[in-house]
Amino acid sequence: MLFGIVRSEAGEFPVIDGITRLLIDELRAPLVDLLRRGRPRDALKVALDVPFYDRGGSAINFATRLVYPRGAGVARWCADRVKRHVYRILTDSTASFTDTVRRLWSPRWAEWQINRFAMPTFLPQFALATLTMSDSPVLDFGSGVGHGTFLLSRESPSRLVCADYSFSSLYLARKYFVPDAEFVCLDGDFPLPFASGYFGTVYSSDTLHCLDSKVLLANEFKRVLQSSGRIVLPHLHNAKSSVRFGKSLSARGYASLFEGLRHRIVPEEEVVRDLVDHGVLDLDRTYAAAALDKAVNGFCLVAAYDAGVLRRYTGLWEHRLSRLQAPMLNPIYEVKRNGKECAVTRRRLLNPGPALPDTDVLPDSAVIPLEDMNGQALRRLAAADPVCYGELVRKLIVVDGPARFG
Repeated sequence: MLFGIVRSEAGEFPVIDGITRLLIDELRAPLVDLLRRGRPRDALKVALDVPFYDRGGSAINFATRLVYPRGAGVARWCADRVKRHVYRILTDSTASFTDTVRRLWSPRWAEWQINRFAMPTFLPQFALATLTMSDSPVLDFGSGVGHGTFLLSRESPSRLVCADYSFSSLYLARKYFVPDAEFVCLDGDFPLPFASGYFGTVYSSDTLHCLDSKVLLANEFKRVLQSSGRIVLPHLHNAKSSVRFGKSLSARGYASLFEGLRHRIVPEEEVVRDLVDHGVLDLDRTYAAAALDKAVNGFCLVAAYDAGVLRRYTGLWEHRLSRLQAPMLNPIYEVKRNGKECAVTRRRLLNPGPALPDTDVLPDSAVIPLEDMNGQALRRLAAADPVCYGELVRKLIVVDGPARFG
């Protein structure tokens, strides 16, 4: 269903452009009313929020939610202009993902999204996405615009569900990253709208530490998980680290959320180092509390009822190569063409997050024996020199990307 209204004992909720919006806020009734009156595009305009990475964007969204349902006036006129501006940008059918996010109001947010595949907090996902159970539904909670979900989609799950608080983020995910997934806009501080034991994998990166109701959400993760499934949390901020974000916990605090399951908490830098240097994910190794307290970049957590999930996984780069369908140059690199070679140089970010782990991942520069760095040239390199191509993938100079990324 692209547009419609779903009814339950909790009330009526709008489905807008394939996204089920389950937020109980000031916009719910106006959105349902617009759909009932046959105005789906107006409903989409109202539902879209301003993507942001600062308090300014949050304030704009809060203000528009308050004033939009309240009739005429200057405030309503301003809110309507904000909505129209976002609508024009996000619904432009000719623009790439990169062009779209650059046209919005937050340069820092745009840089974060364009360079997400190179962000330190994203790197563990290249290892942990391989834990996806392909024969069962997968929930990506806090999916954002869909970078991590895109990795999960390459594992060919039977059903992929994206859940996030931001309607616009889900709209971008559907438009550019995972068009075949299902999308639910919801508030993670409330119970999840999914049947018990439905998902084989519950996946959530860079999200749990942002929420207040961590105990409720962890219990909901366990409720919707199959008995043979696994919970995969690639990035959690450490409350005892000097690098802090959101409402983070210590390793002991996160562990307490998943009592009743076998779990493993691994320092994030160890996951990245093992992946880059050896192509492995070691969930068999345990870490002392003192070592976890010193995890500056945060933790990765995996939990399951089956202790067999907590083992050592090998051959991750070979697995990634086998799943890679659309090679592209990592957007963090700039290209300078020189005859039959391309020199690539890693750009510095305005907001890089924690320091990159001390490995050879994402080198500062490289020379590649190609006249161009487009997808077609990279596929030719993969056929002609698989060793060179594999090394570019291992160093994340080349990543898998959606067709209309840049």
